[in-house]
Amino acid sequence: MYKQRGFTLIELLLVIAIVALLLAILLPALQRVRKQAKAVVCRSNLKQWGIATMTYYIEYEDKMWSDSYPQGASTVPGDWMEILQPYYQDIDEIRCCPTATRPCQDTHSERRGSIDTVWGTPAQQTEVSRAGYYGSYGLNRWSTDPLGDDERYWKVSSVKASNEIPVILDCIHWHLRPDHTNRIPDKPLLVFSDFPVNGQGGTQIWRCFVNRHNRAINGSFLDGSVQIIPLPHLWDLKWHRSFERQNYTGDDFPWLR
Repeated sequence: MYKQRGFTLIELLLVIAIVALLLAILLPALQRVRKQAKAVVCRSNLKQWGIATMTYYIEYEDKMWSDSYPQGASTVPGDWMEILQPYYQDIDEIRCCPTATRPCQDTHSERRGSIDTVWGTPAQQTEVSRAGYYGSYGLNRWSTDPLGDDERYWKVSSVKASNEIPVILDCIHWHLRPDHTNRIPDKPLLVFSDFPVNGQGGTQIWRCFVNRHNRAINGSFLDGSVQIIPLPHLWDLKWHRSFERQNYTGDDFPWLR
């Protein structure tokens, strides 16, 4: 009579070892695919913001909206989301990069975000933002009209090299106003406390220096395009009319490798 033979302990251990090896090989690849998928969704979100922005410019005959946050004044969290509201259907689908959807951890009034958290909070009620705006994208404030004589602002959308002018991008704050004199970080920026309050000390550009997409961020530009922006190249964008390209390279950010 045939006697059924089971697996020996060594055979079972060998199978477990093979499965563990396969998982060790496959998991990093799966994680990369997940990150790439999130980056694609992020760019899709920014494409929708870009369309909304361009639609606004067309309707208002090339003019940018008035800056509600001129130098030295207060601001309303997420005001640009309110301005663009007529041109998108569902803000909850496009307000956040999929990499940064965790609730805000900052208790300061600025309510900063981080690599994986949003700025603001749904419970935050303001006169303009009655829904309590929050998100993980920020507006380049230079792409508005301060209704004053500061010639650094773009003020209108019909300008040369519009594909170099960022409008809305991955950000830990609802707005930023970078300058070429902004210093570079000397360490990774991970949590909200790594980003100085009010961008003090020449750190406005840090608000979008967030390593969300493999040492890069995504951004929509004045011409409606969406681009992947390597973090060292943030100092090469045309943030305002007088911004001077700095030509930093990865060597200037050794800790970023």
